[in-house]
Amino acid sequence: MGRHPYRLPSTLGVAGALLLGVLRFLRGADLPVERPAIAVDVTRVIGQVLLTEFVLPFELLAVLLLVGLLGALYFARPDE
Repeated sequence: MGRHPYRLPSTLGVAGALLLGVLRFLRGADLPVERPAIAVDVTRVIGQVLLTEFVLPFELLAVLLLVGLLGALYFARPDE
């Protein structure tokens, strides 16, 4: 096997410089201290919308995923 053209110390140096740049950016960013309060139960609202207003696309997506899973199983089986 041949040696890779990139050397570990230079790669670590670039990764470290990138990490320091990201940390410096995050330190200077004005991030919110507190999360805003959510007035509704988001999970309940998503469930109600999926099972009332978007029931047909939701069921079609389930069938599409099932067909994709069966196709993946067919192609992944060992040849006999």
